[in-house]
Amino acid sequence: MDDKRTKLEQRIHHITAQLDTSGSWIQTLEFATRLRGFSFANAMLIMDQYQERQTKNLALPWPSMMASRLEWAQAGLQVGGNQVGYMVMVPGGGGVVCDVAQLAPGQQPPRPDEPRFYGSLAPYGLARQLESLIAGEGFQIGEPRGSDAAGRVMDWATRTVNVDQASSPADQVLALATGLAHLWQSGDAGMRINATTGLDPEVEAEAAGLMVCAAHGMTLEQFPAQSVYQFTRGMGEQDRVEKVLAIGKTARATAIGILNQLDTNLVGDGLLPPKLHSTPMLPPPTPSRSLAVGL
Repeated sequence: MDDKRTKLEQRIHHITAQLDTSGSWIQTLEFATRLRGFSFANAMLIMDQYQERQTKNLALPWPSMMASRLEWAQAGLQVGGNQVGYMVMVPGGGGVVCDVAQLAPGQQPPRPDEPRFYGSLAPYGLARQLESLIAGEGFQIGEPRGSDAAGRVMDWATRTVNVDQASSPADQVLALATGLAHLWQSGDAGMRINATTGLDPEVEAEAAGLMVCAAHGMTLEQFPAQSVYQFTRGMGEQDRVEKVLAIGKTARATAIGILNQLDTNLVGDGLLPPKLHSTPMLPPPTPSRSLAVGL
């Protein structure tokens, strides 16, 4: 195996082993959502390198649009000569991508305004679209009662997704997205996404629901997300790392599947927009999606 890839895998192992609080898990999910064009593992690699660099430059922006130097050049843009890229895993070894913030002066492409919803806010119409997708799976929306009031959104016996209508728009959207994730992972549509971590399905479904919210620009700090640590406590480190990575992989795949069914305004996925993939006199590059999706 390529020595660079081995070192990257070791770094991923170390990063994953440190995800031991709800806050660190939330931050990872939000970061991975904004780089969802990359695999969950590669998003964590980029996040770790970013945080390392941020200690030296507090004003360093989050990576938001990333590609190799060749891909930037094929899009007619140049990375600054003194810029150090971010290492990622690619088939057979290690690769390097550079963020849009690392382009040379005057090389910044136009970037659309991204949605941003703070605290209890959620995008208009998102809840209705999620409800429609849930109805399409043969489930209805109900109010939590009894033991369900403690936080479980699914009532499998009555084919109901429980949503507290008195809660904030953000909480309602999270409940709906989490319920839909359950259906994609464990319900009649479970064949679409194979949730194979062997843990409480709430963890994977909630993680996917949080990623759906984050993809719409919703901040996640207000959500008391379950820490994956509590569900992997007692495992050996290697088993725990494998389980956490599996949760992230399943959550990402589920969230992307849901997002592809929505007609909503999303934050970027960390890759070059299609319009930057073709430049006169240059062949279109191989999209950087190939760097990450299956890794």
